[in-house]
Amino acid sequence: MEEPAERVPVAPRARAGETSAHGRLGVRSRVGAAAAAMVVAAAAGVTVAAALIGSGSRDEPTPADQRTDRPTRHPQQIAEAFVAFAADGSTTVPWSDRVSYLIEGSVVASLSSADASTHQAWSGCPPSEHEYAARACPVSPVTARAGLLAEGGEAVVEPGTPHTVGCSSPVLAAPAELNAASAVTIRPPLVRRDCFADFAVTLYLADDDRVSALALTLSGP
Repeated sequence: MEEPAERVPVAPRARAGETSAHGRLGVRSRVGAAAAAMVVAAAAGVTVAAALIGSGSRDEPTPADQRTDRPTRHPQQIAEAFVAFAADGSTTVPWSDRVSYLIEGSVVASLSSADASTHQAWSGCPPSEHEYAARACPVSPVTARAGLLAEGGEAVVEPGTPHTVGCSSPVLAAPAELNAASAVTIRPPLVRRDCFADFAVTLYLADDDRVSALALTLSGP
């Protein structure tokens, strides 16, 4: 007689709506892995966003005081602008907000940029004086330029400041508090620098290429 075949136990089928223990474990594992992946992705997103914010990669407008596109003016050009301004007042000179006016090394006026743009503001005299270099006050860099032009001469521009004007008039250094970064001087041509007709109009420039001071020196007999 043949022996009956050994029966292999068969797991009972899950009823509708039921899940086996193995199935539940598998689902839980997959859910846990997905949740972990979402946490990692979220953390990575925060890290990337923080890096972008920290590095300043967003396009933000640059403050006006940090821009470097301001045009640079050459001292020669600024001096030529003053020569033209002295002729007819129509040319704009880049004045600072406050401009010191010096005669013979002494500050005789502090002008606003608006006042400095008028011819009348440049009439003056050394303190407690009624004349300067044998000329009756007031004297002015505008009239010095006009006198040269009337004689058929043209002004020339020289860098820095001269040591003397005419035969003996010294050009005194600008006060240290003016904080001048550079200087440029307007003078008659060499053939007209005699003991009386010579003059120097020195423009002192600040770091922003604007005129912060003007010094007038006239030659006397």
